[in-house]
Parts: sequence; structure tokens; C-alpha cells
Amino acid sequence: MSRFSRIATATTVCLVGSLLLVPGAAAAEHTVSTNIPLTCKATPSKFADPQDFSTGDDGVSVDITAPETVGVGEHFTVELAIKPVQINVGGLSYGARIESVSRIKLDLAIPAGLTYVDSSLDSNGSNLAGFAVKRINESGTEDPNGGLLRITSADNATVGNGPNTSGTAAGGVTHIVQNDRLNMKLPVVALKFRSETPGSADLGVRTGGNAANYGADENFLTMLAKIKAPFVGTLWAPTRCTPRQDKDAALAPQASALASVQVVDNGPAAETGLTVSAPDATAGVPSTVTARVNPPDAAGTVRFSSGDTTVEATVNDGTATAELTFPSIGVHELRTAFTPAKAHLFAPSTSTTQVQVAGRDSQFAVTAPDTARADSTVAVRATTNATATGTVTFRLGDSDPVTVPLNNGRTSASLPVPSTPGAAELTATYAPAEGSLFAGAEKRTEITVSSTSYTVLTLEGPQDTVRPGEEVTVTAELQPVVDTTAADGTVVFNADGRTVTVPVTDNTATFTFVPDREGSFTVSARYIPADASQTPATADTTVTAGATSTSLALTPPERVRPFEEATFGVTVSPAADGTLTATHGGRTTTVPVTAGTAALPMTFARGGTQQVTLRFTPAEGSSAQPATRPFDVEVTASSYESVTVGIEAAATVAADTPLPLAITVTPDNGDIREVSGSLSFSVDGEPLIDSDGKAVTMPVSGGRAAVDLTFARGGDRTVTVTFTGDNGVTATGTHTVTVTGGEQEAGGSSDTSISSGTQTGTEENSPFAALLALLAPLWTWLINLFTGFSGGSS
Repeated sequence: MSRFSRIATATTVCLVGSLLLVPGAAAAEHTVSTNIPLTCKATPSKFADPQDFSTGDDGVSVDITAPETVGVGEHFTVELAIKPVQINVGGLSYGARIESVSRIKLDLAIPAGLTYVDSSLDSNGSNLAGFAVKRINESGTEDPNGGLLRITSADNATVGNGPNTSGTAAGGVTHIVQNDRLNMKLPVVALKFRSETPGSADLGVRTGGNAANYGADENFLTMLAKIKAPFVGTLWAPTRCTPRQDKDAALAPQASALASVQVVDNGPAAETGLTVSAPDATAGVPSTVTARVNPPDAAGTVRFSSGDTTVEATVNDGTATAELTFPSIGVHELRTAFTPAKAHLFAPSTSTTQVQVAGRDSQFAVTAPDTARADSTVAVRATTNATATGTVTFRLGDSDPVTVPLNNGRTSASLPVPSTPGAAELTATYAPAEGSLFAGAEKRTEITVSSTSYTVLTLEGPQDTVRPGEEVTVTAELQPVVDTTAADGTVVFNADGRTVTVPVTDNTATFTFVPDREGSFTVSARYIPADASQTPATADTTVTAGATSTSLALTPPERVRPFEEATFGVTVSPAADGTLTATHGGRTTTVPVTAGTAALPMTFARGGTQQVTLRFTPAEGSSAQPATRPFDVEVTASSYESVTVGIEAAATVAADTPLPLAITVTPDNGDIREVSGSLSFSVDGEPLIDSDGKAVTMPVSGGRAAVDLTFARGGDRTVTVTFTGDNGVTATGTHTVTVTGGEQEAGGSSDTSISSGTQTGTEENSPFAALLALLAPLWTWLINLFTGFSGGSS
């Protein structure tokens, strides 16, 4: 076999291990291990005959995760996770250099008994663009009734078996090799199927028809490499791969049944029912609506609709909870629809509920003097939330009521005072305008009616807190003795040590001053009559200066669980607009505050008491003060009592080459993401220690950890991983690896180094960390090929 032939062959074998796609599923899953032999035919464009290479007798071991059982009519998803290719391809003979790899395609067979529904591509983390999933027929052309799925470029560029083929020109999805390094990161492919008939549905690669023939364009895996070498020029190497032990062997039967899904007939779907409630529904703010699904094991989603507003929530333990904003006070129709996750087991259901929506607190308050002279008039005031609209009706004793409108949350009225001295009840009633979001309210207080034989002095000043440096006006109002009309004279005002005498004009006198600091200022007034027709009188009032103090209250939902978003209610008092920022566990969430209320979604990573710090920032121009307050939130603690430690790693690794270990700690109860703690390690029974003689530990977060081990010596090595949880739970897992190369000496941990690894994904989107085992034997083959120790030619 010539050196240039080996260059062409080696270029394509680099890709084989990484492009063998492995199906996973989002339904209830089980994992099986399947060993697949792989043999490929590379056909260099010149200087060499076709070359054959294979993984040999050992083949490649693949862990397959798929739904174990689905019902007739059920939809389920199969994920195809493609192992990233990161291989150094420099140092080839005669100065040869790999320039690109293109026209990659992978064909899968649509299992009998299943209907292909659709597909999606997740390109996050991918550095290759242009991939698509196509439904094709045996000729490789797109066909809505075809029995095959092809993962390739949007224009279906391949080395053969299609409308856009070439073995001497790059095309389709192309990876340009830079710095003599293959660094291909491919998207995750999700395929959705619907089960149609009972029986076993086998998931596998394309092996039917001409795809079973060795070296055919229909082979399930094909690709094209481009190589340049001095004096030789461009060398193209189209490669076609089949699942067989060698070129003369029969197809491996397991290739067409990498995993099997049992489709069962569960009979008619069970009826479901909904019980819906919204006991604390309040107009204009997010209100909690809850639907309980019967039977409680019917998983799915519930859609809540009222008017033009619709929200959707996931059913957890038979209950779905959402936040819905009702636009007004009164009775609203709430329509609810349950959509089962497994339509073959449970039927959908709907419900219509009448919800009584209450108004928001209007913050209704009334201000009136403690005393008033008989047969006179008295000024009274009322305030509400600034956005409240409507009217206020005042009534003093048995006098006729006076109704006045609100303006920016304020109003006032002048009421006739009864003729008889004594206590008179003042009643103030707030009536919201039509369509208002606020509830009605009523306040009652007493005013003492005094005799008419003396002059009455009352002071009117600001009722709200004023700012330091802001001019304040206080007005003295005089009620003359009965049967007189003018209370002439002067009023002596005193405030914060300052005394000013002001003449009375039209029975009033006005005093202004500027508070120079925060605090309370007493303003006193003394009336000095001009003649004996009036009597002296005194009064005082208090003016408060300073920004309005702000308080924060946090209302948690009924239950808060780790890794589940929960919506908290926040109240800012006094009510104000602005923004609210919550900080917990290094995360921040910012939401708007409207009229003193906010809905705050938060997710916690662990159970127990968690501290949340709330920071309120008032809107520009608001008189409210910023406020910061910590809160303790109780998150339902982890409930697991035991765990199992799983280790996914290659079965073979070269000495002085990092061996990635993907470690999963699975609890007996609860979510894996709740598991945290630390790992310690031993190799061949000896603890792995650092330079200070202390045991090496690595953290576990969310039930997962990734480390790299490097062995200097060869042989069969046993790695033991011990987990110690934050709650004291412990467990151990082991993995045996064959280290090739290096000196074959006695085992132990002294030749082993450890470093943090990179996790390749989560259980949901990349459950096949064991694909490292797929690449290992091919990588060993490639090293041997270029060092001349062995080859894959025939």
C-alpha cells in the first residue's frame, strides 16, 4: 500500500467514528450496548487502487438509548447526537496536507410500523452550516413517501446516489481543515415518529437493497476528502462505509436493529376531567389560576384562556398553575383545555369556569379636622392610588351627602357642620369608575362639633411627605364668631424657631417656609383679634420632610422546588412604579413594578433555605425611596436517600493520552439536577492524591461531572470513583480501561494525573457520552497507520 494511498484512507477513517449517529429518545428510555463492525472502501482519484479498512474484529461499541415501549398512536422523538471531531491530521508523509472534508451524508431506515412526522436541527455549538434532514427514496432523491432519512446538505450533495454527486469536487456541507486539525462540531438532529401498528420497530442504518453491497454509493455513510501534496497535486478520496467485519463478510445484523421500540396497543384513551379555581383573582395584576387534572397521572399541558388572553402551563403531579391577568372587576369566563402528552393513553378535556375577579386595594384614606364649629363648614379630603378613578361621597352626620370626582387620586369637599354641639360621624365612600381595576372602599371617623360663641382657627398644610429644600405653604383659616362675618387681626406663625406675623385677609393668613433637613416640623399659629368681636385661637400642624420610606414584601407560591420556575408576588409600599432586581445564587432577575406590585419568576438550584435579595429602584421622578431587603425562601429539600454512580468512558486509551470520564450520579428519588457533592478517585486500588499528599476531589453539580485521567503506564487499569453527597449519601462506581503503549509495570495511582474535563451535554440533549468508546479504536488504528506499525489495507 503506497503512502499516498494511506493518506487518502486515513483522512476518511478519521470521520467514521464521529459520524456514526446514535438515536436517543425523550420518552421513557432504556439503554442497550451494541457492537458494530465497520468496513469502508476509499477510492483515491490517482496514484493508488481502491483501499479497504475496517475496525477489525473488535468493532465499535455503542450505547443506544431509546423508548422501551410506546403505545399505538403515540408521538416520540429520537435524537441523533454526533460526536465532535477533534483530531490532529498534520505530519503526513511527503508534505501532504488535508484541505477539506465534504459531501458527508448518513442514511437511516424509517422503521416499519412507524410514521415519520418531522425533524429539527439544534445548531447551538455547531461550527458547520447547511445540514438538513431529507426523506428520500432508494435513488437518493427527495420523496414524501420514501423509506429513508438522509442527513446531508440542503442541496443533497453526496459522492453518489443522489441528484448532486461528485467524487472530484467539494460540495454540500464542507469543513475546511485549518492548522492541520479536524475540528468538526455537528448539530444535534431530532426526529419525531408516530407509532402505527403493534410490534417491534427496529431503529437502524440503511442496509436494504444496493446499500448492502460493499463500496456502493447507496452505503449508509459516505464522504469526500481533499488532499494536496507537493509534486502530486490534488488527491480526492471518496469513501463508502458499510456495517460489516471485513469487505468479504456479511452485513452485521445488528446494524439494522441498533435498538428496538415495542409498540403496544393500550386500548381506548381514558377520559379526563378538569377542576379549575382562581380564588384570589384580582383585576389588572397577574393572578394565580389552577387546574387539577383527573386522573392525576395524566401528564400534558393545560391552556387557560379568558377574553383575548391565553397562557399555557405544564401539568405536574396532576396540577397545572399559571398566572393570568383579568382586565376588569366582575365575573369573567375562564376556559380551560387539557392536552395530554400521551394521546393514546388519555383523552383531552375542557372546562368553563366563572371567576369572580376582585378589585385592587385603592389605598383609600380620609383627612378631616378633629373639631368644627357648629353651623359652619368643614373641609375634608380623600386620597387613593394615583391611578384610581371614580368618585368619593362625603356625609357628615345627617346632612346631605356631597359627591366629588377624583383627580390624580385626590379630592376634597366642604361640608355643612350640624347646629348641635357633640360628636358627628363623617362617612367617606369611594365608588370606582366603570371599568376600574380598583375595589370600592369606605372610611368612617368622628368630628367634634363645638359651640358657635368663639373664633375657630384651623391650619391647612401638605398631607404628604415633602422634600428638604422644597417650599411649604401653610394656610390659617378663621371661622368668625356666629352672627359676625370677619375675623380681622393677625396670625403669629412659628416653625423651627422662626416666627412670622401675618395680617388676616378674608379670614385667612398664609405662611411659607423651607425645611432644610429630613424630619418633622411643627407649625403653630396664634390668632390675635383686632377687636372684641372675636376670641383668640390657636392651632398647630406637622409637616414631614424626607423621601418616602419604602418597604418590600415577598409572597412565595404554595411550594417551591429545585429547578422548577416559581412565580413570587412582590409588594412595594407605598405603591410606586419602578424596577425590581432579585439576586440569588449568583443569578439576577429584573422585572417591572407597576403601582407597587410585581410578578417575580425565580428558579433555585438546590433545596433548603435560600436567601434572595430584592432591590427596588424607583422610576425617574418618583418621590419613593430605593429599598433593599433580603428574604429567606424555603425550597423543598432533596429527597433522595441513595444514588448510583455511572461512568462513561472509552474501553481503550493510549498512554499519555487524556481519557475523558463522564460521571453521572443518579438519585433514587427526585431530579438528578438536585444532586451535588464531591468525587474522590483511586486507580488500581490506590487513592489518587495531590502533591501535598491530600486526596484529589472534584465537584459534582446537577448530578454530573467530567474529568480527564492520563496514565503513563500501560496495561489494564481499574478506576474507582467515590461520590460523597452534600447530604452525606455515598456511592461508588468503577471502570476498567486498557492502556496501550507505555511501559507495562505494576498498577497504582502514582503514574496517573487528573484534570477537569468538559461535559459534552445533558441527559436531555446528548445522552451518549459513551461515544468516546466508539472513537477510541479508530484513533488507535489511525496512529498505527501513520507510524507504520500496522495498516488497514488489503
